[in-house]
Amino acid sequence: NDTMQIRRFLQDAAARGAVHLITIIGIGIILFARDWRLAVLVLIPTPAVILFVRLGWRFVRHLYRKQWKLMDRVNSLLQDVLSGIRVVKAFGREDWEVERFKQGSAELRDMTTRTERAWNTMFPLSGFVMGIGYFFVFYYGGNLVLGERMALGELVQFSAYAQMLYGPLAWMSAIPKMFI
Repeated sequence: NDTMQIRRFLQDAAARGAVHLITIIGIGIILFARDWRLAVLVLIPTPAVILFVRLGWRFVRHLYRKQWKLMDRVNSLLQDVLSGIRVVKAFGREDWEVERFKQGSAELRDMTTRTERAWNTMFPLSGFVMGIGYFFVFYYGGNLVLGERMALGELVQFSAYAQMLYGPLAWMSAIPKMFI
């Protein structure tokens, strides 16, 4: 399982990460060239998102470690039972072994549910925090449009670039999940 995770990360995530990093740099340059004040507004939530993901990941990582240990224990139990099936049958312990496996599987299910619930709370919250920068862009940019200091098309273009920046940032905040 660990080998498959590493292979999948190297094949998929590493290549995508390089593309997303180049995208972030390129779009950042474009945003600052267009209007540095709006570009700063786009980037305001980025440190908060990074901090939030780092702190949240510490908590979630602890849960994932418990989940991995439980999964390892259940897999070991299953391996032991299957490799010693003759002994289990000879002593008539099939029902007892089935119950042990059910109990271990139930613990693993509960821990997996708890872990996924924590992750699926943290990730959308980080997306929400990133969306605050989008709000600032529309608020400030909308005032510029109303004051006729910026054309509506420029604001739409700028917001499209901002959206193109937030996609790779959201993907990068999900990188820890790829190691699971």
